[in-house]
Amino acid sequence: MASNFNNAHQFQIGNYQSVNIINPSADSLSTGAIHDSRERCDAPKCHPETRVAVQDDLYGWIVDGDGEYEHPRNVKWVTGPAGTGKTAVMGSLADRCAANGLLGATFFFASWSASIGRRRKTAFITTIAHQLAQHRDSLRTAISTAIEKSPGVFEKNLHVQMEILVLSPLREVVCQSHGPRLQGAIIIDGLDECEAGQYHGIANTSPHGRPARTNAQDQLEILQALQAASSDPSFPFRILIASRPERVFREFFDPERNPTLFAQKVDLNEDYNANPDIALFLEAQFNLLRRRYNLPPSWPPPKTIQTLVENASGQFIYAATVIRFPDAGHRESPKAVLETILKMGSKPNSNSNPLKQLDILYSNILESSPDPFFSVQWIRAVRWIGDQPEASAFNVTLLDKHFTNRLRANMRHDASVCVDVGTATSSLLCSSTMANTVEIFSNSQGVQAETIKFNITNISSPTGVGPLEKLEGRIAAGAIHDSAERCDAPKCHPETRVAVQDDLYGWIIDGDGALEYPRKIKWVTGPAGSGKTAVMGSLAERCAADGILGATFFFASWSSSIGRRRKGALVTTIAHQLARYHGDLRNEISKAVETNSDIFDKNLHAQMEALVLVPLRRVADRPGGPDLRGVIIIDGLDECEAEQYSDGSRAKSPPLRTNDQDQLEILQVLQTASLDPFFPFRILVASRPERVFREFFDPQSNPTLFSQKIDLHEDHNADTDITLFLEAQFSRIRRRYNLPPSWPPPGAVETLVKNASGQFIYAATVIRFLDTGHQEPPKALLDAILEMGSKVTSNPLKQLDDLYSHILASSPDPPLSVRWIHAIRWLRIGDMASTASNVNLLLQTDPESNEADHLLGNLHSLIQIPSPSDQATTNYDFYHKTLFDFLEDPGRCGEWYLDDTNDYVFGVGFSFTILIRFDDIEGGCDTQFSYPEGFLKYLISLPQYRNLPACSARSKVLPTPASADWWVSLAIARKEAKFLWEMFKDAHSSVRSVPNRFQTFITKLNLFNLLSLVLLVSLQAGV
Repeated sequence: MASNFNNAHQFQIGNYQSVNIINPSADSLSTGAIHDSRERCDAPKCHPETRVAVQDDLYGWIVDGDGEYEHPRNVKWVTGPAGTGKTAVMGSLADRCAANGLLGATFFFASWSASIGRRRKTAFITTIAHQLAQHRDSLRTAISTAIEKSPGVFEKNLHVQMEILVLSPLREVVCQSHGPRLQGAIIIDGLDECEAGQYHGIANTSPHGRPARTNAQDQLEILQALQAASSDPSFPFRILIASRPERVFREFFDPERNPTLFAQKVDLNEDYNANPDIALFLEAQFNLLRRRYNLPPSWPPPKTIQTLVENASGQFIYAATVIRFPDAGHRESPKAVLETILKMGSKPNSNSNPLKQLDILYSNILESSPDPFFSVQWIRAVRWIGDQPEASAFNVTLLDKHFTNRLRANMRHDASVCVDVGTATSSLLCSSTMANTVEIFSNSQGVQAETIKFNITNISSPTGVGPLEKLEGRIAAGAIHDSAERCDAPKCHPETRVAVQDDLYGWIIDGDGALEYPRKIKWVTGPAGSGKTAVMGSLAERCAADGILGATFFFASWSSSIGRRRKGALVTTIAHQLARYHGDLRNEISKAVETNSDIFDKNLHAQMEALVLVPLRRVADRPGGPDLRGVIIIDGLDECEAEQYSDGSRAKSPPLRTNDQDQLEILQVLQTASLDPFFPFRILVASRPERVFREFFDPQSNPTLFSQKIDLHEDHNADTDITLFLEAQFSRIRRRYNLPPSWPPPGAVETLVKNASGQFIYAATVIRFLDTGHQEPPKALLDAILEMGSKVTSNPLKQLDDLYSHILASSPDPPLSVRWIHAIRWLRIGDMASTASNVNLLLQTDPESNEADHLLGNLHSLIQIPSPSDQATTNYDFYHKTLFDFLEDPGRCGEWYLDDTNDYVFGVGFSFTILIRFDDIEGGCDTQFSYPEGFLKYLISLPQYRNLPACSARSKVLPTPASADWWVSLAIARKEAKFLWEMFKDAHSSVRSVPNRFQTFITKLNLFNLLSLVLLVSLQAGV
């Protein structure tokens, strides 16, 4: 990198500073602290129908104030202990005010944020002024003028910044004869999390050194600046400040000390009973978990919600943590995790600690670590490292060569130089990443300056650089269907997938018919490898050729471009393509970018509104406006990876975002757009059938929102298309390698089609392997694939194996999931009674936990899992025959390999567990659950069941006989328990290897007496 002062002689500079007035540096603005920023995309919000009273009270105060006081009280404090939901209330209130045009500005402090601007006060006033500048054009002009007059304002204290950037512009606007009527709220949340900035070395141990500033000092400075603003007669906004009740806030808002300055505080813990809201939240979340994991209606057990509400002590954070814990992908099922939470004991007289139950919950989570003590040491160490003061360095280069001569002329021998650049081009902005920098003061001599300061007061774009170019800099160009990055993307082979393409194209043109509410979103799904991306790519080209393609976005988890792997560039890339659709739409999108200077830092909902929906509305409102229509195609959404916004080194960091959270956010944004009456496009979303998509597109949950899905595996038989593809590719390879007409051998295509199981990825992988220049000729390679027993120089199915490994790893417990897959397979062989419900009862460690959905929920791309309503009559099925070729070859599947012995012992062990799923004799027996008669019939019909006594030595599970009273009570409950006899005999005939005390019990147990007892009790009971 070239030096700014290359070859300069006798050149001295004490300070070098560049100030960009219109677009402050990252240190001067904290876009992540604004309520609708990208960083706050998953910020807590009030659950529907909860916190209604407090939100209405606060909104009423914003609109009407406290009544007719002599001195309006424009500041209100909202407080409550940690976890009472302050941030959720403020976030929901901010959304409500924004929707009603009453939001002036917001600032959400966050001690866990990776952005220093959200943790300290330095960007507080500038961020508020930045938002106010977008409130009215006249206010924007006044703030811009204020910055031009005071370019050093960003280095001033908060009181000066408030005066120059906020109060002076407001006075100027208010004094205008026909000035706008400004009103609304400024919402400050989490002020207690503001950390102190230090202005001197904290390591200074000199007795004369100043002590380090405390957090309370900076928090008090902010409070005083806000109070001063609220007392100005020209200040039209009401200010809401939310924080925990720390001393600095209690003293500042003490009504005895300041009886007339502040509105009456709101205490979320004392003034509002949160228990009904927490109960509503828990009920809704448990309903969601019950649907997600297909749990029985009896879950959670009675009084569970009541117990959790009592444990919460009014703290929403407890309830939220409880829900997050069972739903976070643990190996245990949600039922088992909830039972663990409910069993956590609390010590009596714990009223002094309102978060006692939360503390117990945290302790339990920490104990789940393999080494809890060491984990705590790590957490403390990470926090300590993260809290060290950041080293600051300012490396600036100026990038415009035409300034060199002018700067030389004005900087000779001045001790302090301030060059007022005036109007400059945006290429003068600071950059630390430019590959080619321009020399400044090149070959200059005798230049001395103690201070150099550049004030850029007006940024104008050079020719050809405008809003649309800014937008283009924020897109993922490789995600567009015809990008260079997708030059070798899969496309449908000619004459294949014709039916599905025609169906989709017809829906794009004609929709679903004359429905009262047009359904503008269709989900295209299918297992991994079923050709979704090829269909979407071919359809995009067809639509583009016919002029009905609005935009495309092809996610790809393998891409080196982060824009194709994450959500950040989705809306901007769509807007970029729509801007090319029509001249009027291009102009409106350009205006939107120019008007919303921070739009690229907003969340997806805000971006969709500003960059897509508002321009579409404006174009539609014009008389004789264009007739826009077409399709937006989103492919591979299941490959979108989660963005992280928190600083993981900080102790209070929230849990990492999961992929399905960002995928759900995208789905919700697309749904919102499709429901707008001015949105003219249809949307195609293609993904694998992962849980987040199945739940979102569930027709029972949303019967009128979405068009009927298309499943490439169920709705369209791909065998014919795969045959066409293989025949065409074999003809090409035959010509390329001059192979005889008899190649491939008879039956080869049929075998490969059968092996493909409807998945194009298998066929494509086979052809790719034959045609990639191996040392062996194609004939030998094909023979190896058909036999899959001979050794080849490399793995012909490497791509397919990687895909299988990736999908299996998405299970909460991949090794156990593989065992389930093997067990499901051998349970299906020759036995049509192996319905999904029977298999689940056989393999689950807890018959009521629905462990199946927990383990296999992310494997719908590999396993055809019946819906809950069909599981009693429908079997599991597998999409891929090649899945077992993969799992049975240790050289291919590696860690997923399970030999025959372990596989069989796994199944036998579960059979033993079912026969004797009770406590030992002294402990009594579990009578809460008994297996259905149909399942007992199924169990004794299994070929494996008949071999249980002979195989008991191989099993790692020792059977434990149940006590007689359990068998009696079960016999009474079963009026036609003809299979109970078989179960009893087998349970007690396979226990030769159990401890002596159990053998003694069986010796004493007289089967005749037991049956007599059953008959006697049954007669007495009248059954």
